[in-house]
Amino acid sequence: EQLTLICPTYNRHYYLLRSIKYWSRFCFRVIYVDGSDNSLNIPFKLNSNITYIHSPVSFAKRLQQCVPLLNTPYCALLCDDEFYLPAGLNQSINFLNSNSAYVSCIGRSIGFRSSECPHVYSSVYPSFHDRNLSSNNHIERLVCHFSNYAPSHFYSVIRSDVFKSTLLSSLAFKVDVYALFELIFEFLVVANGKSCVIPCLHWLRSFDAKAIRNNGELGFTTTKSFSNWWFSKTAANERSAFCNYLSKSTQNLVSPKEVYEIFSNYVAKSPSPKRTPKRIFDYLISSLLSSLPLNIKALLKRMVRIVFPGMLRLKSDQAISDLVRQKVYIDSNELDLCLQIMANK
Repeated sequence: EQLTLICPTYNRHYYLLRSIKYWSRFCFRVIYVDGSDNSLNIPFKLNSNITYIHSPVSFAKRLQQCVPLLNTPYCALLCDDEFYLPAGLNQSINFLNSNSAYVSCIGRSIGFRSSECPHVYSSVYPSFHDRNLSSNNHIERLVCHFSNYAPSHFYSVIRSDVFKSTLLSSLAFKVDVYALFELIFEFLVVANGKSCVIPCLHWLRSFDAKAIRNNGELGFTTTKSFSNWWFSKTAANERSAFCNYLSKSTQNLVSPKEVYEIFSNYVAKSPSPKRTPKRIFDYLISSLLSSLPLNIKALLKRMVRIVFPGMLRLKSDQAISDLVRQKVYIDSNELDLCLQIMANK
């Protein structure tokens, strides 16, 4: 009754079915909009909180199809291979119910690999810690957010009116720049009101599945980076249109000049990948592994689990202890349920 989760998915039926099994145990409404070549064969009756739509159209059109179905006070995007803990969702909802000036709330995140040991956690998004865009001034919030950027709104719980308008506006600007949809979405949520990250484990970020990239859709080609586009002499007209569009989308609360300054500052402060020895080594290892047959890669993974179990466990424990030290609430029962679902129990 409070929250609808929207999950766009594409040709990843294993993770989709796992996600449906997980969310069938709770009362949150979840809409899956599947753009796969073939529809999912669901071997059980769907609970009333689950809606499955097979619609083999573009990513943008699939999300647009969901907007008329949203009738709860809050909404959030969801990945098919990842988990939200109900404790984090409920605390975010409670926070927003009690703080009308805030439009977005999310808890902390932790990475996981279910294919190892049998699971390994890792620290992700350290800049989420104590993140609170509480200024009454929308420009101050935008400058603060994009000066130390993290996707703290893209998967957050958001008030439905803000979510709908932001989603549609983000999808409507059609320029082929990688992850531009995310950046517009983040910009408009911050412009609409205050937001924060609460000290509760909310999001389990998956590193198991290969990300969907370079599939020909707008915004999915990794080589078309935002920073290259921003500095390109041939994209001057597109940049101008971008700044004017965002200004108009905020009802002119932010001027085109201010939009330009905010994103110029964002690009200037975005960390560029440095060719350190470790990065070069990691790249070479990754390239080597990607060229190996699947059976060889499986054998190597088993060897790592046998030879280095203590190292993997230490890394996993460290990620959890980091959150505990920061006084982040973790519902261990909900975390165990995620592990059971990963193990197909």
